[in-house]
Amino acid sequence: MLGGPCSTTEKKCVLRGFKVDGKIINENEISELKEIVSILNEFGESGTVDFIGHTDSNGTKKYNQKLSLIRARNVAKLFREFGLKDTISIGEISGKGEEDPVDLNETDQGKYSNRRVEILFNNLKWKNFE
Repeated sequence: MLGGPCSTTEKKCVLRGFKVDGKIINENEISELKEIVSILNEFGESGTVDFIGHTDSNGTKKYNQKLSLIRARNVAKLFREFGLKDTISIGEISGKGEEDPVDLNETDQGKYSNRRVEILFNNLKWKNFE
């Protein structure tokens, strides 16, 4: 059901595609985000979805902390704009800055991988899914 940037075993999706210093996801990820919302509306009953923003190591730690939070807030806002149903709430929105990289920040690809928002479904009750 959830595919692409999503893992059902980890109960999360990871959206990449932020430009350096970018606050919003790019057009390619918009369609993935709409699909995630559609699946949540169809198979999610109730609960909360959490958002954690991340950055690469460019910039100061203070700036990256702020940027990561802005990214998470913007993705959460898009969930509502794309019609996330009312029985599913936006939970915790946080930013970790550059503190939790998934790849090395020494290459362009590594930095790209680290510029992300994780969408967590730990507190979501599913129907017809598990």
